[in-house]
Amino acid sequence: MRGALASLVLALGLVLAPTASGATFTDPAGDANDAPDITSVTVSDPQGEIVTIRVSIRNFSVLPADAKIAVALDLDGNASTGASGAELVVEYAGDGSVTPSRWDGFQLSPFTSPGIAAAYSNGVLQVTIDRGDLANAASFGIRVISSRTETIGLVQATGTDYAPTVEQTVTGPGETTIDDPAGDEDTAPDITRVDVSDSAAGRITFRIATPNDVSLPPDALFGLDLDLAGRPASADEVFVTYLSSLRSIEIEREVRGSPRPVDPPYRASAAYADGVLTLTLDRSLIDDAGSFRFSLVTADLVGPGEPEGKGAEGRIEALDVAPDGLVAGKQLAYRLSHAPPIHLEAADPVSSPTGFRPGQKVVVAVVVRRSDTFGVVRTGSVRCTAAAGGKALPTTGSFAGGRAQCLFAVPTGSRSGRARGTIAVRALGAAVRLPFAYPSR
Repeated sequence: MRGALASLVLALGLVLAPTASGATFTDPAGDANDAPDITSVTVSDPQGEIVTIRVSIRNFSVLPADAKIAVALDLDGNASTGASGAELVVEYAGDGSVTPSRWDGFQLSPFTSPGIAAAYSNGVLQVTIDRGDLANAASFGIRVISSRTETIGLVQATGTDYAPTVEQTVTGPGETTIDDPAGDEDTAPDITRVDVSDSAAGRITFRIATPNDVSLPPDALFGLDLDLAGRPASADEVFVTYLSSLRSIEIEREVRGSPRPVDPPYRASAAYADGVLTLTLDRSLIDDAGSFRFSLVTADLVGPGEPEGKGAEGRIEALDVAPDGLVAGKQLAYRLSHAPPIHLEAADPVSSPTGFRPGQKVVVAVVVRRSDTFGVVRTGSVRCTAAAGGKALPTTGSFAGGRAQCLFAVPTGSRSGRARGTIAVRALGAAVRLPFAYPSR
């Protein structure tokens, strides 16, 4: 899962929300994406000419367009044949389409039959199947699978519900009803509240309430995206992931638009108790930024032994996001109560002119930023040194046009082809020293 949530949040737009300090943010309960929740499956008169299957859904009177319900039938009673034992599958989609598929010995292949029909109304799917399409089986196994797939950014999450959990055999005549627990569809940890605070010791704490899980299941994942104010868009994010199965934290940084792993050990901790994940980060993990925007994603993953099978393990099957407007670009924002110490960050030096020529005047300039706001430093002291051919050159250091710069002249008769030096900047009680070469290549 490393990088999956980082890729998700990179795909979303960014809009600054009002800043806060020692802040509390709320998110509606129950807004995590759900699969259609099957509460019962009723099969009537499997010995007659028409078999009727009714599937009751708790949470959708009208089936969403991104949802599907599949009725899988094991016609020969052999779990080793067919697709996971099923020789006939009738799939009903939220757009009203009905797709029957039959096992052809190698795979399920769609076909058409006037004896198969399906309709959804008031939370009930009704499927009718002519006895001839059941290969005149006197009994059959049945399992119903509902699913709902939502796309957020670059990530697809498919929630599922199964009824029954294990295939059940239906024999007639008469009516057979299979009950399924309400609320057992896949649901991510449901974010309802986020408290953020920071201490004078440089620790930032997020308390993320997900009250639908008093204790976390082993297949839950939390993702925190921190967008550091003022940084270039291709290098302004830090991603923190907590995986419940390992009780472990992973951290990534955005580099040239892509998430890159940060090697442990991390100056961070996480613990879950009584429906709250407490995540604490050292301020150094965000380069001592004084403020940031952030968003949260929780996910329910397919775990070992779940009905989706081993090949699906690790896939995201349900998501919740905070804030709710994240997909449209909204983020929350936080300004640290305890101002971090300022340090200076220097970009790569740029020299002009680019070619080495004896006697010419040279300017080597660099943009310097402050760590708390990442704003450009425009005043302070600049000292520099330069040498060519083993001889020191007279230099002048200053700020100009929002850059710290070093001016010197290549001596007449110099044949070394290169000058080397340093630029040292002091501002805001901090200092940075940067070596340079002229020309740079």
